[in-house]
Amino acid sequence: LKAKVKELEKKIAVLEKKLALADEKLLIPNLFTDHPDKATELSKIRARLARELEETEEEWLEVSGELEG
Repeated sequence: LKAKVKELEKKIAVLEKKLALADEKLLIPNLFTDHPDKATELSKIRARLARELEETEEEWLEVSGELEG
């Protein structure tokens, strides 16, 4: 289980970095007016990453709980 916890922690770190990058790109001035298709796609990607991060964090909590219990 320790290996699974480490694996999930690495995945969480990667997802957090990708999410931060997506957030950064979404802050580009005039993105939504000049490139609406790109902005929409980035928004979808960001939502998917946020969902995946939440699921991974939940799995990490479960596995961590099993390890401690």
